[in-house]
Amino acid sequence: MSRSPEEDALTYSVCQGRGLAFCQSFTRWRLCVLGLTAWLAIAACTSPTLALTQAELDAKRDLWNTSGSMDYDYVLQRSCFCHPDFIQPGLVEIRAGMITAVTDADTLQPLDPELFLTVDGLFAELQRAIDYPAFDIQAQFDSNLGYPTSFFVDYVLEIADEEMSYRAHDLVLSAIPGDANLDRVVDDTDFEIWNGNKFSAGTNWRHGDFTGDGVTDVLDFNVWNAHRVSQSSQTASVPEPTSCWLATLGLMFCIARKRINGFAR
Repeated sequence: MSRSPEEDALTYSVCQGRGLAFCQSFTRWRLCVLGLTAWLAIAACTSPTLALTQAELDAKRDLWNTSGSMDYDYVLQRSCFCHPDFIQPGLVEIRAGMITAVTDADTLQPLDPELFLTVDGLFAELQRAIDYPAFDIQAQFDSNLGYPTSFFVDYVLEIADEEMSYRAHDLVLSAIPGDANLDRVVDDTDFEIWNGNKFSAGTNWRHGDFTGDGVTDVLDFNVWNAHRVSQSSQTASVPEPTSCWLATLGLMFCIARKRINGFAR
């Protein structure tokens, strides 16, 4: 390792009159300090820069889980040094938590579902990056539903072209509008959920925010009110209270008429 004139002058000044052993010891100490300084500088440049923390990932995953949705559609695109098939934007259809179909977002031609991920799969990718740990993880999430809208992962600084990124957008929950508890029936229970969170900010579907604007308000009540008779096929055959009441009145009328006819005879 070459030394500057100033370093030579410092060594001479310290060593002068102190003997050869001290001088050699001081020189070795200086080399150790220089080596340690260089190592710390390199370490500072190569230590992980995990912008995404485990706590943040857990919080966003919990927010997504509160939506309770196993049925949704969204557009997903991967960016990497991969085969072109891996980076095509796809409209992904998920039913019961599984990918059922993927079509090209531009041409609507079918794509290989094996090349795409569910939202839970995106969370798994981020968890894998944290556990590795990756050198750099940058992620953004939907403020209302919590799913990852974009993220970038650089696993190893010294390796080129192994970076991976995803972009997810236009996610639509396949739920009945107004069905806050996702039981496939829009009823008084959903109204109670809306009523308990009305005029609150930072809410989501589970809190009666059916418009997805992060606020439970009159607009969401209008959604509930417009769909409160919507039911799944399991409950479609259940008569409305008004129908039951009319049927009861009709039955009472028939019974009364028979009694009158009986007395008339």
